[in-house]
Amino acid sequence: MIVVHGTWAAPDPAERKWYQPIDERPCREPFIARLDAALQARGSSARCWAHCGPGNPAFHWSGENNWIDRTLAAAALADYVAKLRGEGWHCHIVAHSHGGNVLVEALPHLATTLDSEKPQGKLVTLGTPFLDTMSPILQRAKTRFRLLQLVSWIGFASLIAFASYDVRSSWNDLRWNELNFDEILFGLAAVFLLAMIFGRMRRRGLDIASQTKPKVLAVGSPYDEAWQVLHHLGGMSNPIAIDTNFFVYLFSSVRSTISQGRTVARIHGARSFRDLGVFAKLALISIYLLSLGAAFIAFLLQSWVTGLSTPFALLLFLLVLASTSFFGETFFSAFWSPFRWCLRRGGSLASIFPSMATYGVRAAGWPVLLKMIMGLESYRFKIPAVEQQPDYVTYENMPSGAELRALDKRNAWIAGHLGDISQTFSKLAVTAADMTSLLKSVERDETLVHAAYYTDEECIARIADWIAREA
Repeated sequence: MIVVHGTWAAPDPAERKWYQPIDERPCREPFIARLDAALQARGSSARCWAHCGPGNPAFHWSGENNWIDRTLAAAALADYVAKLRGEGWHCHIVAHSHGGNVLVEALPHLATTLDSEKPQGKLVTLGTPFLDTMSPILQRAKTRFRLLQLVSWIGFASLIAFASYDVRSSWNDLRWNELNFDEILFGLAAVFLLAMIFGRMRRRGLDIASQTKPKVLAVGSPYDEAWQVLHHLGGMSNPIAIDTNFFVYLFSSVRSTISQGRTVARIHGARSFRDLGVFAKLALISIYLLSLGAAFIAFLLQSWVTGLSTPFALLLFLLVLASTSFFGETFFSAFWSPFRWCLRRGGSLASIFPSMATYGVRAAGWPVLLKMIMGLESYRFKIPAVEQQPDYVTYENMPSGAELRALDKRNAWIAGHLGDISQTFSKLAVTAADMTSLLKSVERDETLVHAAYYTDEECIARIADWIAREA
């Protein structure tokens, strides 16, 4: 029997992990000994790591939270099992957590090496949050292969047409010891056709073999901590995305920038026309009208008298200063109010580019964070749904007694880790590192529901029942 561990559970030289073969190193959880005893009590000859020896080490993988590592581990597991089957071993596999995804990805490879005349090994997953990352990749590969087949058949038809033109016209005069280029092409086309036919037959046989997957028992719990975290994170909508339309958001962002600029200016003492008294308003209107008149006169006389703009501007400025001395500083600030209005609107256009960047980051940031948490970095397809009961497994809930005992232990765990959890979720922005740290705690703590599959006697008994019963 092979036991496949989950994420962040790679072997440690200083300590024997719960899934490793029994040796002289200390181990906190005697899962292997308990399962062997349960199998023996049921009359089964299966034993954990019975095949292990100098030439057959126990299977393990990196345990990194990364879909690439899980895919590589699936290929390694398939090779590992194929080697053992070649030596005559009858292999059962128990996989915990993401180790179940390693097992499921290895199933197509395992199915092609099955011998229908021999009994099949039993497969069990424990608390696996199923992530189907390979189906989109295989579907794209199949599409590329079909396109390549289409191109090949077009090339084949062109080759036949080109080669058969002269052969048909001179078949009676053909001498087999003097084959020309057309006959050579005709022969190559025939070989190509036979290769295509036999290749198609072989692929059909492999497809049929890969579709006959062994039966898998998936033991889970709706209270499984890893499942709850990943399922709810994967199922929730983007909490940081902006709900409004892109152009509506840009328009509102520009308006907000203008409004904030006006508010900040008032805080710093800026005043407008409405802050003036009646006589001050009349004086300010008069100055504006004089300014327009002076500008109009300077424009009309510029061809006869040059340089009128400067003295006119100086006189108007002196008039503003005199009015300020009479009405107070509010008058001076109100005089510049139209110019500030124009500057604020011109300056608000500079906020468009930061707003565009903000909109994009908030829209794309959550999927990136999810991929980091789920170990799907560099995954080019849509994030797959996190499932507990996919259609390719036989799902069974954890025994109720084991579930209740695990929940009691979890209450104690929450009480001991309440500060860490509260600190994590009270942050303004929960980072991927925070969620990864929480998942690591869930994966490594043997008092939680996620660990009850290999720590509770009732769960171990259910695994033994599945493996010991006749196929």
